[in-house]
Amino acid sequence: MKAKTNVKAEVCPTTNDTSACSKKTAAMTGRLLIEPLGRVFIVGAALVVLPLMCFAGVLSGRWLPESAGAANSLTLRSNLSSSYASRIFDEAVNQDGNKEDDKGNPDVFPARSKPYGLSYGEWSARWWQWILSIPTKMNPNLDPTGVHCGEGQSGQVWFLPGSFSGPEPTRTCTVPTETSLFLPLPNAVYGAGVGDCKSPGWGNKGPCDVPGLRAAAAAQVDTATEIEVSLDGIPVLSPKNYRFQSPEFSYTLTSGNVVAFLFGFPVPAGTYAPAVSDGYWLMFKPLTPGRHTIHSRVGYGGFSGEADLHLIVQPRKHD
Repeated sequence: MKAKTNVKAEVCPTTNDTSACSKKTAAMTGRLLIEPLGRVFIVGAALVVLPLMCFAGVLSGRWLPESAGAANSLTLRSNLSSSYASRIFDEAVNQDGNKEDDKGNPDVFPARSKPYGLSYGEWSARWWQWILSIPTKMNPNLDPTGVHCGEGQSGQVWFLPGSFSGPEPTRTCTVPTETSLFLPLPNAVYGAGVGDCKSPGWGNKGPCDVPGLRAAAAAQVDTATEIEVSLDGIPVLSPKNYRFQSPEFSYTLTSGNVVAFLFGFPVPAGTYAPAVSDGYWLMFKPLTPGRHTIHSRVGYGGFSGEADLHLIVQPRKHD
């Protein structure tokens, strides 16, 4: 059993007004216990910082299976309820309005592209649906070695893990050839079932204000001060051009879910909605067979760190 880590969190009003609470941050190691409220953020390929603030969203979404495969088994709801949110989602630009074509990154899909028919924002929602659907015991974000990288994966896109519990400087993931890789960088998710709204018994049980959730997520991600990424020693140029908001989405938690583990509080299995995320992501084009390394360095929420994700690209197994 990992040692428990005591952290401080600010009690927040049970309303959707997240601005009423000041931000607090804490580095996390071992199992996270948040009393009574907190936040979880993904910070990089293997680094996570856990700033604590209003319980204005931690994790949420909904898993709607349609067919097998992480890249093909989700249905997203795009109920964007404000012109501001719609503009961000439709244009798929970062919060600074940078609309450059990212021509200097041949190994990365351009920010305004739609890899395999989906925008970066839509892929970010699917990443959250993927990571939240996997029980604690095999959740890739809690895996320090990379042995669980393949959980719930199939199709043309594989999701790379982040971490919930502090720096994981070295992981090794085996991935198939002819597969693109979706990498999380600093990002946050806010919504139902994680204390923001529609969380009776352990958070805000009131209705969800989607524009308010978007604003809160954006404000948190604004604290990212440094993002550096390289693939096999070649830097990704202007990684801050790859910031996106997701469409509104939903997800399903299983028994033994990762949200209950992270917060040390019973969170029922079931479907939760709505949720939204904001943050930085990179979609790498399929890599050549062999070994590769993604190195990331991130400053976020007052913390900084770096990590290596080693990749072994092998021929895809066919039935």
